[in-house]
This record gives sequence, structure tokens and C-alpha cells, in this order.
Amino acid sequence: DLDLKYDYKDDLTDKSNIIPAHDLILGFDTVLKAGHFYTQPQLKFFYYCEATTEKQASLCLIESYQRGVLVTAELVVPIPEANPYYIQITDQSEIERLHKMYERFKNLPRE
Repeated sequence: DLDLKYDYKDDLTDKSNIIPAHDLILGFDTVLKAGHFYTQPQLKFFYYCEATTEKQASLCLIESYQRGVLVTAELVVPIPEANPYYIQITDQSEIERLHKMYERFKNLPRE
């Protein structure tokens, strides 16, 4: 849910601090590598990394829904700066599902 919020409460003062999830940078120790699938859990977006160099990674946004419509894109992100925003997908059934999404993405007509 994109409206997810966290309530951090100071037990000593009983003061509560509500923080929207999108304001938290989780800081994963991910290193983007070509040939792997990744997610941005706060956004519920899924990516495939096609290539990397020392300075950037070429990603395909293969699954993202905006108002119920599938949105895809190709993008280049700077590394290592972008690494903490992504988590590598390791679940085999999820990798298989995302591989099908990637194949669908690659077969879309391009302008």
C-alpha cells in the first residue's frame, strides 16, 4: 500500500511521530548486477537489470501499476548511489513470474 505509514513512539515522553513509508530510505546493501531481478518494495515496482558498468546500471521496469494500468520503462541509474534502493529477488517462483514479465516487456512494440 503506497499510503503505508509508520508510527514511531518515544516510550519516555509518549510522543508519537508518524512517518510515511516513502520518506524512509531503507538502505539495502544491494549491488546491482546484470541478469538479476530486483524490487523497490516501497513502490512495489519490479525491475530486470540488463547491464552494468562501473558508473551505471541499465534497468527495465517490467512491472508497475499506475491506476490499475501496467507501466513499463527502460532507465539508467547511477551506481553505487542507486544500489540501496533495490532488493534482489531470490525466490525462484517469483523469478520465473518476473522472467515472463520481462519477455513480455521485450516483445512490446517500440517507437
